[in-house]
Amino acid sequence: MSEASIRNDAGDRFRLWLDDPYHRLKPYPGSPDDLCTCSDEPPIKLMSTLGENPIHCMRCNREVPPERLRLETREVDAVASWQSVQGAIEMLELDSGPYELWARAQLMDPNSPTNRRGLEVSGLLRAHRCYFWFFQPIGIDEDIPGLTNCPVCDRRLVRYDDGIFPQLICEDDWVVTEFRELMPDLDDNEE
Repeated sequence: MSEASIRNDAGDRFRLWLDDPYHRLKPYPGSPDDLCTCSDEPPIKLMSTLGENPIHCMRCNREVPPERLRLETREVDAVASWQSVQGAIEMLELDSGPYELWARAQLMDPNSPTNRRGLEVSGLLRAHRCYFWFFQPIGIDEDIPGLTNCPVCDRRLVRYDDGIFPQLICEDDWVVTEFRELMPDLDDNEE
């Protein structure tokens, strides 16, 4: 099958999914373009993206098909269980409603149950060099600075540049987070 026909097939599946009045209650059909194709098995990260599979490649940031990792049933169950809770908390944070501040506090606290469990689950996948993606709020209006130290051990994070975007890692605690350039203070430009 050619790359063009794969893309057309993915587009057709997406349109059919959107045309279904129940699409919001069904999983997104996905696309081959959403999957990691890195052949040399780079490190992975456990990172909730509000989909079913939170296992992503550190290099291309795409989903790593779990069958490629040959996970045991207990590992699959642990990943799925963590993802359902983490995804629910992230949805509450994104909803910007009455639960937003509570959810954000849970996601940003390294000792919250969801982060402790995420660290534990990523530890189960350590044979695959699995890091745990630590949540940071996104958006230009955020007054929360990006992380520079590991949220677990407080040691300085190290820049990881082998991906499509720079990330920061703690090699002791297997934590990864996004690297943020310092944003200029927008108020400095006002006259």
